[in-house]
Amino acid sequence: HDPSEGLVDYIHQMYEDNAVRYPSWELCTSRNEELRGIKKHAQWKPDGNGIVRNTTITTGPSASVTESLDLSDILVRRGFALEMGLVMTFKSHRKLANRLTSAYRTKPPPGYAPVTLTQLRNADLKFWELAGQFTRKGIKTPSSTPVLDALVDQILVDQRFQILLNPMPRAKSRQRSRSRSVRRKTKGEGKGDRGN
Repeated sequence: HDPSEGLVDYIHQMYEDNAVRYPSWELCTSRNEELRGIKKHAQWKPDGNGIVRNTTITTGPSASVTESLDLSDILVRRGFALEMGLVMTFKSHRKLANRLTSAYRTKPPPGYAPVTLTQLRNADLKFWELAGQFTRKGIKTPSSTPVLDALVDQILVDQRFQILLNPMPRAKSRQRSRSRSVRRKTKGEGKGDRGN
């Protein structure tokens, strides 16, 4: 579960910029994946305050989610990186991870479809959007407790977040007749018939 250096750098840059950005699932690669194909290069970019700085840009593997185990691994790596980058403790991120995986694994009521990975991704994105809105003054703090830790519980019960994790009604299927009743034109019907 070792997070890649690229992920830790991304999270730490978030802290340095003093602004929340979405740490997408694709960024949450492991150190082993990174060692198999990472490329780094320097680039001049403005930071959150508009000051142009020389930053290291990394390109390389991206994490993919095809099942709940992949998602669990990704969320654990992101939790470690968030704590290493001083943005959020692992324990607080675990609350988000548990809420997402719980929604994914919960059996839906009759007539409803299970929660999809797309819904989880949208809810995860919404969590970080709300965190950004609630921390407009910044995420750096003189205390040892990250600012986002105090907001996790509030965001998890926010209706804008919760609604994205609700099971959706199943699509109603049309009942089709098994017999084909096609009316065929008979002589005397159609274009040429003038009613004589």
